[in-house]
Amino acid sequence: MATIACEKEHIKLDAYFPLEEGTQWCYGSYFDGEALTQAEWKIEGDTTVDGKIYKQLTRFGEDFKGIREENGDFYKRKIGPFVNTTEAELLFLKTQDPDGASWEQIIGEQKYVFSQVVLPELLVHDKVWTDIIEVRIALFYKNLNGEFEPYIDWDTQEPAVARYDFANGKGLVSLHEPAAFNHFTDFAYSASNAMIIVECN
Repeated sequence: MATIACEKEHIKLDAYFPLEEGTQWCYGSYFDGEALTQAEWKIEGDTTVDGKIYKQLTRFGEDFKGIREENGDFYKRKIGPFVNTTEAELLFLKTQDPDGASWEQIIGEQKYVFSQVVLPELLVHDKVWTDIIEVRIALFYKNLNGEFEPYIDWDTQEPAVARYDFANGKGLVSLHEPAAFNHFTDFAYSASNAMIIVECN
């Protein structure tokens, strides 16, 4: 996976996370040219939590996340068949003036620190996607002194940072989530460290 450098251009707001019912994505990896599917997502309809209407995102047909959009900002919360719905929602993507956007959100004992950059093009496997919003999230926990410390990426021994690449008109096309995200936050998408969009069978 590699980025292709070129001059940034102004991008228009479009569907960076399409929420039309029936929209489907598949994610995984490629081995010897064959797609190996690790996740199948689909927008199934509406659900209401705390008086807010979310689009129900399923994974292999099971409840997974609630997604909603408001004024170009996208929010998610965990909604699962065997776990409690998260008490809060996470603002995970800003599509109005996205280049250079940054924000923080504290939920319980964790702090999420966001940064965004616009990539004119991104190569994912053998396809070039355009008008990418790349979101990076650093995850922190509250220590015994009440101060926030970063979770550590077990592979790099550096602060754990997740990366998500959203393509205009398609949605999420690649992601990298350190193991700390899979183990310590309800807002992770993946059970593995990295996935890219693949063809659904």
